[in-house]
This record gives sequence, C-alpha cells and structure tokens, in this order.
Amino acid sequence: MRTFDTSSDRFFRPSDPQATRRNYRRVQVGRLLAIATNIVVALIVAAAGLWLWQRTQSDTRFAIRSIDAVGAKRTSREAIDAITKEYIGRNLFKLDIEELRRDLATLPWVAEVAVEKELPGKLTIHLKERTPVALVLTGGTLRYADAGGVVFEELRPEYGNAELPIVVSEAGAGVAGCVAFLESLRTASPALYARVSQVKPEEGGTYRVLDRELRAAVLVDPADAVAKWTSLCAIAEAEGYGDGALEYADLRFANRVVVKPRAGHVPASRAITARARNGMNAGAAPSGEDAGNLEGVKD
Repeated sequence: MRTFDTSSDRFFRPSDPQATRRNYRRVQVGRLLAIATNIVVALIVAAAGLWLWQRTQSDTRFAIRSIDAVGAKRTSREAIDAITKEYIGRNLFKLDIEELRRDLATLPWVAEVAVEKELPGKLTIHLKERTPVALVLTGGTLRYADAGGVVFEELRPEYGNAELPIVVSEAGAGVAGCVAFLESLRTASPALYARVSQVKPEEGGTYRVLDRELRAAVLVDPADAVAKWTSLCAIAEAEGYGDGALEYADLRFANRVVVKPRAGHVPASRAITARARNGMNAGAAPSGEDAGNLEGVKD
C-alpha cells in the first residue's frame, strides 16, 4: 500500500503548470469571443431594424392613397372627405390616429371612431353614429340629443325622428337629466314613454311632462313616476278626463294623485251624483245600481 505525504509542497503542485496556464487562457479567449459575437449580432439586428424603420418612415410606397369609411348613415361622404383629404399622402406609419379621431369627432353625428391600417397605403375608418332619443328646444331651434345628453345636429326632414319627445330647456340646462328620465321611462314602461310629447326640468329634480293623450301637463317625480302615472291613466279613464279635460295633474305628492279639471268639465263620478240627486229631488228613488255608484264616490 502506497502512502503520500500531503504536507509536502509536491502534493499541491500541478504536474504541468504551463499546460494549465494555456488552458485557462484558452477558456478566457473563448468567453471574450462569445461576448464579442453576441455584441456584433445585436448591432447587426439593431442596424437592420433602424434601416427598416427609416425605410418605412420615408418610403413613398407607404403613403396613404385611399381612405374608406364604414358605418356612416347620416354623415355624408362629402363631410368625411373634407376632413380625410388632409391625410392623403401622409406616411402610413407616421399617422397620428388620435389626431384623425379628434378631427372626425367634430362631425355632429359621429360618436366613436376606429381606424384600421392596411399595407401598403390604405385606411379604413369605422364610424359609430349617435342615436337620437329626444329633441331639444333651445332658442327656438330643435336639435337632436343622444342617450348621453349630447345635443348635436338640428332637426332635418331627411333625418326624420320628428316624433321624438321634446326637451324644453333654457340654454341647454337640464338636458342630460331629462334624457336620462326619458330613457328610464322607456325601459320601465314603453306605453307611458309613447305618451310623452314634451318634458321640462322643474325644481327639486322633478319634471313637467306633456301627455299626448290627456293633452295636459303632468308633474312627476322620477322615483315613482311609473306607478303614479299609471294610476292617473286609470283615474282619467274612469272620470272621463280626456281630450284636454285636465288643466294639469300633479303626481309629486306622497300617496296622492292631484288633478285639476278645466273649467266647465264635470267628472263622471260627480255627474252620476248630480243625476241621482236630481232624481231624488223629483221623488224618484235611485235604483240599486245608482245607489252602488253613489257609495263609491269620493269628492
């Protein structure tokens, strides 16, 4: 069995120090070459990317030559072209889409704009137009208003929608609230919404509505407008309040429906009472049916 003296200097000394140094230098050189190679490749890729970017920014093949518009129903092609013609010839990659959107948003009917690029030089503009939900009367002029309360284009015969409810507003005040009320009414009760001819904001967040069928003003609180208005319709039918018989109805009081008939109009229940009284004064006893009607009358 052989033994070694580990405390001896020969035990730690390499057998060939020169070879060890050469191997170390070889490893170091290999590492430096790998780093240099990576740097060169990165520079080549960056230079190629810069060259391509410069080409796309200056190459006339990427100039905008055509612009199509999709979704325009009430916005004329002439109005769109008047704006987009300024963008013809611009580089497709340099196009400021937000600028184009802002320019097109100045058109009255345009609500949203999306822009699609197509190489080498084509733009497709997707327009979403406003949907009018009311007409706003301001300064003697009727204008359309959308669901967001935005007042835009004047009422024109070619656009139609003349049967929309009219919001009567001083200098455009309260339009958004009126439109929100109309939208909630249309959702909750389309039948009541169809009766609205005009709506005007009042103090305290209430509204004065002109009922098409009653031809009278109805003061409503949006919190319980549907329930109170439905009750008013039942009362009007029972009492014969139609065709302008009412001066106004006030539905803003708790648990009450207040109506004011026009002068000279006699409610049906009071007419029955009057006939019954006239009959008794003449000595005629009321019939069982008339007696039942008398019991249900509340002045």
